[in-house]
Amino acid sequence: VTLAGWTYGGTASTPSVTGNTGNGEVTYAYKAKNADDSTYSSDVPTAVGEYTVKATVAASTSYNEGTATADFTISKANSTVSEHTAKTLTYNGEAQELVNVGSATGGTLYYAVTTENEAPDASAYTTSIPTATNAGTYYVWYSVTGNTNYNDIAPASVTVTIDKAEPTLPTGLSTTGISTTDSSTTDLSTTGLSATVGQTLADIALPEGFAWVDATKSVGNEGTNLFEAVYTPADTTNYVTKTVTLGVTVTAETTTEEETTDNDTSSAVTGEGNIPIVVIFAIFGCLALVLVGKKYYE
Repeated sequence: VTLAGWTYGGTASTPSVTGNTGNGEVTYAYKAKNADDSTYSSDVPTAVGEYTVKATVAASTSYNEGTATADFTISKANSTVSEHTAKTLTYNGEAQELVNVGSATGGTLYYAVTTENEAPDASAYTTSIPTATNAGTYYVWYSVTGNTNYNDIAPASVTVTIDKAEPTLPTGLSTTGISTTDSSTTDLSTTGLSATVGQTLADIALPEGFAWVDATKSVGNEGTNLFEAVYTPADTTNYVTKTVTLGVTVTAETTTEEETTDNDTSSAVTGEGNIPIVVIFAIFGCLALVLVGKKYYE
C-alpha cells in the first residue's frame, strides 16, 4: 500500500494497493505514527502530523487475508494575511493607530513599530496595534505566528507618516484679514505694526516666534505696506514653520512743537531780510546797546 501525504485543509489522498491478486475487498485504517495498533481507526486524519495507514485485503477462495502498511504526512498549510495600509495622519497631540488593520488566517497577528527601516527583534512584537504621537515617519511591522496546522509568515512592513500640524499663531498680532487658502503662507495684513518713513523692518519689534525674512528692508512710503515674516513655533517637531505676510502702517516723520517754536524764534531774529542795527543811548552816564531789527528793502 502507498499513500501520498497532503497539506492541511486540502483533499485527502487515496491509498493505493498493489498485489491484490485475489481481488479481495480492501479496507483501510489509520493511526498516528508509532502509536499502538489498538488505535487504528477508519477515520481519515485531518490534523497536521505523521500517520500510518494499514490496508487489509480480505481473504478470498484462493488467498488468505493480507495486510500492508505505509507512513504518510499531513503538512502544515501556509497562513495568509491581508495587506495592512497606512492611515493618513496629522499630529494632534494624542496617540494614534498607525495602520488600517488587515486579517490573518491560520495564526495570530503580531505587530512592532520602529523609526528605522530595519526589522526589530522578535521580542518587540505584540498583538497590540501600533500607535504613535509625535510627527514623523514610522515603520509598522506585522507578522503571523502560525499554529498547529499553519506555518508562520515572515514580517512585512508598511511605512506610515504622521504629518506636522499647522501652528496656531500667537495673539500678539491681530488676525484680521487672515487668509487660510494657502497652507504655507498666511496673510496678516492688519497687524497693529507701525513705523515711520525712513525706518527699516529691523526697527519693528515682532512677537515671540516671528522674524522678518529680510530685516534690512526699508518700510517704504506712507500707507500699509506688506512684508514677509517667518513664524517658527516652539515645537518644531510637531508643527510646521509658516511664512506669513504682515502689514505695517507707515506714517510720515512728525515734527515736535518744541522744534517748531525754536525754528520760528531763530527765523524771527536772524531770518533772511533782517539787518541788525546798533543804537547807542547814553542814559545816566551809562551806555546801553540796543539791537533793533530793521526790515531791509532793496
